[in-house]
Amino acid sequence: MLVGCAAAAAAAVDGPTLATPDGGTIEWGTWLEAHGRSAVMVWASWTPQSAAALAALDQVAAACRDKGLALVVVAVQEPVEASRTGLAGRHVEWLHDRHGAFLKRYRLIRLPTLVIIDRDGTALAEIPVSAESVRRWPAT
Repeated sequence: MLVGCAAAAAAAVDGPTLATPDGGTIEWGTWLEAHGRSAVMVWASWTPQSAAALAALDQVAAACRDKGLALVVVAVQEPVEASRTGLAGRHVEWLHDRHGAFLKRYRLIRLPTLVIIDRDGTALAEIPVSAESVRRWPAT
């Protein structure tokens, strides 16, 4: 029997298994544990606003850094090759969710969108994909 005080294990974050660009997979909770509070741009190349969201990505990334947020794109409901083509040359981490489990997990209906998610998997806000929206978000 161990005697002493042990730190409580962190509760596992519910979430989907996502594909990585290199063909691997990662559990969403594992990604969050490694990166902390994050801004997740949920995106698909087939949406009418996808090009505008990508055009704003560098400014969004800078605003996220200023707020202490990790930025990741989660490409949803399209073949991974469509995501790879759409995100080629972008200097942003991205993950792929072919069947939309991420959308279901966070009950998202609008794409693209930016979701601020805490380390424990709690969605704190859903905001437009813009640097100004990130700057106005009241980080706590």
